Amino acid sequence: MIHPGGRGPALSPAEAAALSFAAVLLAAGASCSFSSTQASSSSGSGGQGQSGSSGSSGTTTVVIQPCTGKCADFPSAPIVTGNAASNAASMFGGSGSAAAPCLTEPEDGSLFPNNWLRPRVKVSAPGATLLEIRFHADMEANDLLVYTAEDNWAMDNTIWKNLAAHVVNLPISVSVRALGSGGLTAAATATFTIAPVAAGGQMVYWALRGFDASKPDNEELFGFSVGDETVQSVLKVADVQQTSSGVSVGCIGCHTATPDGEFVGFTGNYPWPNALASVEGGSRGAMPGFLGAAGVTTLTEDWHGIITFSGQHWAAGDHIGITSQSSDAVDAHANLVWMEMDSGASGVLARTGDPAGAAAPNFSHDGTRVVYTSTNANQDGRMGVGTADLYTIPYADRAGGAATPVAGAADAAFAEYYPAFSPDDQLIAFNRLTQADASVTPTGEPYDGGMYLNPAAEVWVVPGAGGDAVRLRANDPPACTPAVKPNTRVYPDKTGWDNSWAKWSPEVGVAGDSHYYWLIFSSYRYDISPPRGQLYMTAVVRSEVRTDTYPAIYLWNQDLTTSNHTPAWDVFKLPHVD
Repeated sequence: MIHPGGRGPALSPAEAAALSFAAVLLAAGASCSFSSTQASSSSGSGGQGQSGSSGSSGTTTVVIQPCTGKCADFPSAPIVTGNAASNAASMFGGSGSAAAPCLTEPEDGSLFPNNWLRPRVKVSAPGATLLEIRFHADMEANDLLVYTAEDNWAMDNTIWKNLAAHVVNLPISVSVRALGSGGLTAAATATFTIAPVAAGGQMVYWALRGFDASKPDNEELFGFSVGDETVQSVLKVADVQQTSSGVSVGCIGCHTATPDGEFVGFTGNYPWPNALASVEGGSRGAMPGFLGAAGVTTLTEDWHGIITFSGQHWAAGDHIGITSQSSDAVDAHANLVWMEMDSGASGVLARTGDPAGAAAPNFSHDGTRVVYTSTNANQDGRMGVGTADLYTIPYADRAGGAATPVAGAADAAFAEYYPAFSPDDQLIAFNRLTQADASVTPTGEPYDGGMYLNPAAEVWVVPGAGGDAVRLRANDPPACTPAVKPNTRVYPDKTGWDNSWAKWSPEVGVAGDSHYYWLIFSSYRYDISPPRGQLYMTAVVRSEVRTDTYPAIYLWNQDLTTSNHTPAWDVFKLPHVD
């Protein structure tokens, strides 16, 4: 199966040719005259700092701690850091008339979980040598003033924890002025809000390094818990103990979590068998104990796709995985199949009324439904060039049943694909493109273009039972963000962000009548050249009368030198980060 960034080894010549686009994903660089670091802060615990969380899987309402009078979370004296001169404050007299810097973090209007990675301010300001950063909250006695000669600054951890305990559901403003060859700039401004709930779980993502995705050493899974300021390696290709017909796995892409959090299921190297491997500390790469020879044989049949699981069907004699089953690399009539991995039993799930093929299934958490992509474009188990709409079927004890289009996500004018149920099954996140975009292969090859690595892809959300689909505000980066060409091999002149592969946090936070959902996704908006995928988080908040979406939050703990994709967010049993 092809996944964002490339394929595994043992490819046909045509497929191997398709890998060359991976070169555009990688290379380092920053569009700023500052000393650019992963994350700097006055506390010294920046991009390679300490873990901020042990990874609690619970999502709890926060008890707001009132202050006596105004809060004193912000110090009265400015913070001078990042090689700024001790007299930096004296250089910012007046209002400034040069063009404001491009403030990319935080994005204006973003919503932070109460226990999230501490907020970072980042700008792009060519020619600038010094920044003045000001935080303001009406509840605080002081503004927080920071002077730095670097292009980013992350809030001190103590300040962040105190602020998150006091200033909840209220706007916090950020303004940034720069000083450089053009003089003092006007201020760039944004606001963000801290939610009254925490987020839980752990995130595991696929990272590609180097220029050749067919080399197993170039891909790796990394993971972290909510609040962690660094990421850790959780699986390399060489760690995987399961084989396919005696051949070692050469790819670990398009992974999903098993319900116990101990393993990832993924698609191996061409011709795309499935595999399971542990990400738990002490058993990295191991197969599940229940997976015997018969289960391995079923799991590793050729031409599988993305695999999905449900906690309601993850027990002895009922370890169920659902995936697509094609007859060849390109199959307009691929089936959905269930696999019981203890015994190796398997069968086709009926999709009565849907004449198209199937791809990218997602098993509901309550174990009663499967949402999938009804498509004529199943290409190596992922999405290729053609049509795509979301359908659901009942699981019905491995029988399947009537296929029902998901209202709001089965519009003939669009391609809708890569669905994911929210943890309460009340929402479905999915990718969306215009059908005109999805039907085009600029190179003339079926494995290029269409829905795969398309710059125009966006993330939408629809009720789990169907209804009005909502476009996420997180699809749009700040207006000052420069245009990006994510896939120049296929689309030499096409700009966009390729927002893709959204996955939900494992629990829903509740405060009053509001339900807080968190999503992680990949996007090419980050100001690095050449562009490559990076991970972002966003919120969807539902109340009795409305659904609100929010701009994205960049995960500054990830590695900028790798292209990062296909995140999974679940209750993984990752090794503890000290």
